[in-house]
Amino acid sequence: MCNAVIAETIFEGGVIMGEIFFPPQELEKPRFDSSDVKGSLEREEQYIEDIAKWARKHGKGEYAGETIQFQVADGYAIYVVFSLRPVKLIHVSYLDGYQFEYVHRLTAEDVIEKIEQKKALDELFSKKKEGE
Repeated sequence: MCNAVIAETIFEGGVIMGEIFFPPQELEKPRFDSSDVKGSLEREEQYIEDIAKWARKHGKGEYAGETIQFQVADGYAIYVVFSLRPVKLIHVSYLDGYQFEYVHRLTAEDVIEKIEQKKALDELFSKKKEGE
């Protein structure tokens, strides 16, 4: 997987069901600057997009590079899809670095459903903005 490092391998019955990776080392993780919160959040968005571009280039399948997130406490656990067969996700550890406690149970179908939900919400809110 090029320069990404495995954070966790998920086994079931002795078979690898999925893997969670740290972001590729060649992508520099931005630092949070409390004196520039807006800039820090913009750099975080760019970092996530850089990981997604990397995943689209090096990953497998039509969903490589898609981003999924799960509500955790007062933020989100964010993952970028690398592949779905088997499920391989890149954990975006930024700000609070939340992790989804059931990420190890996600199937390819779960990930696709989450991607489709995100796309539907993005479309809904983009239409709402256009109507304002």
